[in-house]
Amino acid sequence: MLSWSPPPTNLQNGIIVNYTVQISVSGSLEAFEVYSSATTVTLLSLRPYRTYSCVISAATVIGQGPPSTVFTITTPEDSESILIVCSVLWWCVSFSVPTGPPNVDNYFAQDSTTIVFSWNPPREEVQNGVIRKYIVQVEEIESGNFSLYTSFSTSMEISSLHPDYTYDLRVAAFTIAIGPYSDVVNSTTPEDGEFIYRLKTSQVILPVICSYKL
Repeated sequence: MLSWSPPPTNLQNGIIVNYTVQISVSGSLEAFEVYSSATTVTLLSLRPYRTYSCVISAATVIGQGPPSTVFTITTPEDSESILIVCSVLWWCVSFSVPTGPPNVDNYFAQDSTTIVFSWNPPREEVQNGVIRKYIVQVEEIESGNFSLYTSFSTSMEISSLHPDYTYDLRVAAFTIAIGPYSDVVNSTTPEDGEFIYRLKTSQVILPVICSYKL
């Protein structure tokens, strides 16, 4: 809810019949207006962790007066509704978790017991807050066992795996709660005694396999 005080009486030039609140999302072309006959208005469907620019103008039967000075406010990423005080304005908003997944960048078996997994953050418009960590889910296909790992960067080495096993991998971003997981990708560890190297050339990853004997 947004509330304000009327213009000073000596500047009203008549009876105020309504107010117009003009709102735009900073850094985008998105904008809208809401109207109120009182000095309060409820703004719904605001997005979390966005900066909004606002101006308010009063109108009499003659027409609309000059707008107020522009003020900006950023909606929080808190999971509960909170009250933010800005000058004489009170704004109550609520939050949701990330609405989009990270984008898988690369994954490969580094050796017979380790898989390297990397990804990119979700698109900025679906992050809905500061990403504090990532949750990586690993399923061992042969046994059906699940494991969860926490990463504070956009890559990790998953170790202590079994040779010649296949693993499903996916990752989700976490702000104050976990968002949706990425699509599942899978990687198979080689047998003992076999190294795998990956060379990434433009859009193509070329595996080079060699064996050794002790």
